[in-house]
Amino acid sequence: MLVYEPAKRISAKKGMEDRDEHPYFDDLPHKSSL
Repeated sequence: MLVYEPAKRISAKKGMEDRDEHPYFDDLPHKSSL
């Protein structure tokens, strides 16, 4: 398991929460596996 810096973890979490607001994330293959 990868360990990220707190700032990066927050950014990643925010990105996942906001993915519905950004169509780009819908094109990412791993989105379906979340």
